[in-house]
Amino acid sequence: MRGEVAAVSCPSCGAGLMALGGGRVVLQVCAHCGAALDAVDNYRLLKTFADRRRPASPFQLGMKGQIAGIDWTVIGILGWAETWKGERWNWTDHQLFSPTHGYAWLTLEDGHLILTRAWRGPLGPNWITSQTVELAEHPPTIRARNRTYTYYETSDARISYADGEFSSVAMVGDRVQSLCFLAEDEMLTLTQTGTEREVELSTWPQQAETWASFGLTSLGKPWRVHPLQPYRPWPNERFLGATGAVLAFVSLIMGLLLLAQGEKVQPVMQPGASRLAFEAELPITHTRGLIRLVVQTDLYNAWSGIDVEITDPDDAPVFQTAREVGYYQGVEGGESWSEGNQTLSISFRPEVAGNYRVSLDVPEGGSGEGVEGSPIRTMQFLAYQGEAASFWMWLVFAISLPIAGLTPLRSWLHHKARWRGSDWSEED
Repeated sequence: MRGEVAAVSCPSCGAGLMALGGGRVVLQVCAHCGAALDAVDNYRLLKTFADRRRPASPFQLGMKGQIAGIDWTVIGILGWAETWKGERWNWTDHQLFSPTHGYAWLTLEDGHLILTRAWRGPLGPNWITSQTVELAEHPPTIRARNRTYTYYETSDARISYADGEFSSVAMVGDRVQSLCFLAEDEMLTLTQTGTEREVELSTWPQQAETWASFGLTSLGKPWRVHPLQPYRPWPNERFLGATGAVLAFVSLIMGLLLLAQGEKVQPVMQPGASRLAFEAELPITHTRGLIRLVVQTDLYNAWSGIDVEITDPDDAPVFQTAREVGYYQGVEGGESWSEGNQTLSISFRPEVAGNYRVSLDVPEGGSGEGVEGSPIRTMQFLAYQGEAASFWMWLVFAISLPIAGLTPLRSWLHHKARWRGSDWSEED
């Protein structure tokens, strides 16, 4: 254990070095020449590392800031690098010191700031190795702090840069294997260097406040969601979601009730009617609600034109229309698909009660773009009276349902983004 000193001189290059880290610092690295000094043994020269490239971090030695109400000072900077299958990842750890809370790490990774401290509490199981992960059929879990942490990834990184004071020996070139386990807002990391083991607990502090407390501005919006990043709802999102859920429920119930108001009308078919051209008489008993005509066909991978003419009890035309229906189905890329409709539906409001006359004809159709004659073999005609106009209820339902699902959908997408970086695969 070293005594309290304010500054020391590097025995390699003579540069003055700040002593900021309290009495438990065991290593100091000179920023000028890369000399690693044993802070416990009167700053004895251990090793010199040349050709170091400082990581792109805005934090400097001696900077002071506050995280979660605790005052910290930056006393050391470590650069890390990891390569796997031709890809390379870099991040920077900043050793922090607090006279009241000891030591911690502030990591800058992909624009996110992560606070990490040592965890000395019990674990269940006591340790998990990378071999255990490789042999597991399901993501391993570890129990601590009355919480369950699920395996996230294994990291095998090396130190690429060191500068300042450290509470443990951290030499350039040292390799550290880390197994990370993720809970909702915390990450438990099991690190191993040679025979030394350490358990660390990481959290995602308030970003803007943390940057500002150190007198810095953020590096811009991070390009990805960090595994520890909490879900942040939009302003009034929960209110909008609750309102959408209420509207969706009410409009669904109202729409179903309105649909149930209709009653079936038995059409009187005229003698000599064929399966593709006929006239029918509809005995309409009242003028409440709408009359809905439904023509059901057996179209399959084909289209057909249908002409419909309706007259009222005084033989005055109500309307005349020509509609086209078509239905297609197939398999592409191993997946089935379908489009179109085999059913034609027409609604109108009756002015008077009495016998309405419906004339229906199928003049054309085909299985391609040309006219080949109607491909309809069978057709069914149905009629209903007294139906309510439920269109607006279904429109409200269609609009409010996505609003009701906004929060669950965004929360699910955020959860997927948090776990996107996991190296666990069910195929392993």
